[in-house]
Amino acid sequence: MMCLFSFAQVSKSDYDKLPQEVKDQISQSLSPESQVEQKIKETSAYVSIGHEIGLAVNETLSALKETVIDVSETRIGKIAITIVIWKLLGEDILGIIVGTVLLITCIIFASKYFKCIKLIVQKSDDVPKSESDGWILTALASFILFVILFTGSMVCYFS
Repeated sequence: MMCLFSFAQVSKSDYDKLPQEVKDQISQSLSPESQVEQKIKETSAYVSIGHEIGLAVNETLSALKETVIDVSETRIGKIAITIVIWKLLGEDILGIIVGTVLLITCIIFASKYFKCIKLIVQKSDDVPKSESDGWILTALASFILFVILFTGSMVCYFS
């Protein structure tokens, strides 16, 4: 490595043989002031580019905002907004509506089912006819039905 670095350097005699313009360029490139000036020039170029991009984006958004407001006040604009909202939220809204209808239907059928179970339990000879036994069996059946419905709804929701 030392040999490589020693041959990569320019000797004083070789440096003296260079033209004055090249010597000036080398001294400018090696001076800390020139390096700072170079960095400042690069940074100011990036800042001006960023400023121009920011102005362009701001003007674009201003024009877009005005256009969207103008379009949203028309009949076609309102229809377009409704379509966009439906595309974004339609599946969720439909799921809420269908879920509510299914929940009400399940509650109605469950209450009728539990009444039938209670009548069967009261008429059966094997099971005691006390009121508490009918309610315990009804509670157990309702818990099992709830777990089945909840599991089914979670599977449908996450699939």
